Amino acid sequence: MPSPDIIAVMGVCAPERHAYARRLATTAARRLVIGPAGLDGSRVDRSEQLVLEAGTAESPLRIAALLESGGGGDVVCVVDAVHALDDLMRDDPADPLALARGPLAHPGSRGLQAALALEYATVVVLVNWETVPTAHLAETMALVSHLAPCARLRLSRDPALDLLGARTTEPAPTHARPGWVRALNGEHDPTMTHRNVSTLRYEQVRPFHPERLRDTLDDIDEGTYGRVVRSAGFARLATRLGIAQWDQVGSALWLNPIPADEGDPLAIGQDLALTGRGLDGDALRRALDAAALDDAEFAAGPAVWQGLADPFPAWDTVDAAAPEDDLPGGGRR
Repeated sequence: MPSPDIIAVMGVCAPERHAYARRLATTAARRLVIGPAGLDGSRVDRSEQLVLEAGTAESPLRIAALLESGGGGDVVCVVDAVHALDDLMRDDPADPLALARGPLAHPGSRGLQAALALEYATVVVLVNWETVPTAHLAETMALVSHLAPCARLRLSRDPALDLLGARTTEPAPTHARPGWVRALNGEHDPTMTHRNVSTLRYEQVRPFHPERLRDTLDDIDEGTYGRVVRSAGFARLATRLGIAQWDQVGSALWLNPIPADEGDPLAIGQDLALTGRGLDGDALRRALDAAALDDAEFAAGPAVWQGLADPFPAWDTVDAAAPEDDLPGGGRR
């Protein structure tokens, strides 16, 4: 299969990402471009073979989607194996300067950016892995594979070799790459597994009681049911109309309202995928079930639900012109 014209390099560790992009450009005899500007315009000539380094201010979904719409290209996520797990749990802003541009421009936490870069990658390369104990490295690779089951996983020795001859089929469509999407579709198939890493799907037709959900999330954050690293999907709070996209990484959760089609079965309840380490799946499901409306609350109907205590921040108004992958910050707890 011919080499892609554009290779996008992402990752939250700027020194490792930049060093990898430079080495890849040098060894593969490609021009290095910093930033994605021009992918959807005229600055980038797709007849030229390029390495494009995208920083943490950029949306991994947007980069992957632009490459796909323009004819394809590899999306490489560079992961520092020494602190990969810590990066996924970090709550500090991925791009502090984005705060000045308002909530719709905010790319979320460093942990969320790390997860998204993995989920939309076609290739994940682990660097600095030689110094990581074997047991820890095996668990890290399994977690990466659960989050990004469609990506080719490489222990990097040489950037050119990481990609050389690796692709035998076209990569999965951008929207179908994340592990949580595949879990909700019943197609979750990580290539690397580990006894301490698991992904479970949680379904519940009843809306969540917001106050009990907040308490359950506090228990989850404290590690009561194991360490939930990443969860995503669709959820309904009894006090609010419609459904929300649920995005959680580490201790941060975003609930972003999305339009619900008439008759959509998700308009009532929950469909979530949760990935983590040492998860007690049965206990976690029971805890989430307890956060849903009980029989009497559910029977009381929506008019009564509106009066339930709701400790979550108000949802931001979603600008219809905003990119689908932008995350309003109002749902962060």
